[in-house]
Amino acid sequence: MICYKGVPVDGLGVMHADCLDVLPLLSGVRTIFADPPDNIGLAYNGYDDKMSPACYYGWLERVVLAALARCEVFWLSYYWKHDLEIKYFVRQILKYRHPAFDSRTFLWRYTFGQHREKDCGSGFRFLLRLSRVPMDVVRVESERQRLGDARANPLGRVPDDAWDDAVWSVPRVVGNSAERCRWHPTQHPIGLLDRVLRMSGGPVVDLFAGTGSMLKAAGGLGIEALGIEIDRYYVERVIECGFVEVTF
Repeated sequence: MICYKGVPVDGLGVMHADCLDVLPLLSGVRTIFADPPDNIGLAYNGYDDKMSPACYYGWLERVVLAALARCEVFWLSYYWKHDLEIKYFVRQILKYRHPAFDSRTFLWRYTFGQHREKDCGSGFRFLLRLSRVPMDVVRVESERQRLGDARANPLGRVPDDAWDDAVWSVPRVVGNSAERCRWHPTQHPIGLLDRVLRMSGGPVVDLFAGTGSMLKAAGGLGIEALGIEIDRYYVERVIECGFVEVTF
């Protein structure tokens, strides 16, 4: 059970706060998910998405450090342009601060990638998983099963880390998607977060609640979840979706 300052937080809730203020006061969390702003100048309601590189990576490193002190499994979703810098400071964290955590990078392959007339558009997003516990996995149909091979495991196979098969192939939430919340500039698909939770379990805390997609995914699986969101406007919109505000 998620506790904040030692007080249980039941069910599905959203908290208006800075995640760096909340994380040291949390307990009972198994999984933490973070999809932070990408620092590319998107038009958030009240957040300036254009820090200097030094400020952005320093802030993100503090978020990762605070999260690893409070969970068993940590997921970080990030833009490909940040890969070298993030991998560098994460490697230092795991070596000197949290050696019990293992690292694995997943590629969420879009089935609706960016359209470009020149060069190659972005067709994936990095999902970095840091874990110090064995992972439950969702099995998928193997090629042997599809071919009717008698040697196939009837339970299927563990999916690869490049998520481009029948289970992990999930489209981006584009403008005309049925689940699109037009009041927020970015949004992860519920289907993707559902699969993250099936692998990691709960209770789960989403450090950047945004549109509340993680709360929706957790609710569908019966998993306790807390979303933290620094922008009051987005908190109010998530509450309108039926989630309870957590206040202390």
